[in-house]
Amino acid sequence: MDLKRRAIVLLILAVVLADADSWATRAPMFTARHGTTSALACNAIFTIGGKGSSSDVAVNEVFDPALNSWRRRTNMPIARNGVSSGVVNNKVYVFGGTSNGSINYEYDPSTDTWTTKAPMPTARYEIASLVLNNKIYAIGGKVGGATTTVMEIYDLLSNTWTTGPPMPTSRTAACAATVAGKIYVMGGYNASLVALNTHEVYDTLTHNWTSAAPLPTSRGGHVCAAIGSIIFVISGYNGSTHLTVNEAYDTQNNTWQTTASIPTPRKGAGCAVCNNKIYVTGGSNSVYLTVCEEYTPDIIGVEERSGIDNDGADGIGAIMTSQGISLTSASIAGQRSKITLFDITGRKVDEWERTLTRNSPLRPNSGSGFPKGVYFLAVINEDWNIVKKLVCFR
Repeated sequence: MDLKRRAIVLLILAVVLADADSWATRAPMFTARHGTTSALACNAIFTIGGKGSSSDVAVNEVFDPALNSWRRRTNMPIARNGVSSGVVNNKVYVFGGTSNGSINYEYDPSTDTWTTKAPMPTARYEIASLVLNNKIYAIGGKVGGATTTVMEIYDLLSNTWTTGPPMPTSRTAACAATVAGKIYVMGGYNASLVALNTHEVYDTLTHNWTSAAPLPTSRGGHVCAAIGSIIFVISGYNGSTHLTVNEAYDTQNNTWQTTASIPTPRKGAGCAVCNNKIYVTGGSNSVYLTVCEEYTPDIIGVEERSGIDNDGADGIGAIMTSQGISLTSASIAGQRSKITLFDITGRKVDEWERTLTRNSPLRPNSGSGFPKGVYFLAVINEDWNIVKKLVCFR
């Protein structure tokens, strides 16, 4: 492969990855289980606790995405199923569970040790949890056999819990993620174990809950993860079927779209994000699982760069408004090029393929204008490639 074509391949793999949206199977865990929790710390994914084929487990296993390998680490002091977790300063906090549900442990990967911290006020399990501003939010779940609306917040600095405004809808086995200071709680089961498509948002500035676009697919026991402004909601159980569906929620536009299905349907899995990839570990369907699957979404961070072996491509100019983009350069005239527009998170917004002229207008294919904001424009052809940063003010 010559230098110019290598440059195109490198740009596609390292910068654009516009057509990723795919799953890969990685090395399996040692211990099959569900009701587990996964957390990213020290560039590794710790999958802790859960229920095996016969009993609750205290197992702590760590996955290294770079090496595609697992190691056993010191087990949690008490076996628990239906646990939740959060990571702050590369320490993992594990709380909740079907037994000993108020216990809150801190795990330090650097020393492979566990420490008992302040207990969660409301003992419960199947909690939706997340970290925001170095605080851990524990939302909903089950208290005994009843669902709850409770939201409790753990402050690591003071080692104390406080109670926040309750979630409007009582539910268990929901998932939660945070984007731009807001908390999104999605799906779950009600007290009758009916799968929900409920989607509620908590604003940490106003301390108010609001409703957002419901999930296209009702479910509980699923996992979710945020990358940029997009939240991916994956797998789960709808009361009769273990689901493979993977749906992406755009927090900026309050819209949903369907993305690549997970190969192994399941509930009660662990989930963590590492280097803009989502890892789903364990869970169960008709059996308890050891499977670990990696999702590469159709979004990735991009950066402005000059063309590689660009033959004058640095002379490209680009002007953007809501109505379109104008590319100007003598060096691009007559070149057949693929052009892709990304938003600031790297999510593909639009694309074109055409023979360019000295002044090439690019109109939105959707027919509606581009919103104000920061974008990146990737231009690729057989001779060179370049990524330009654009700002749409009007």
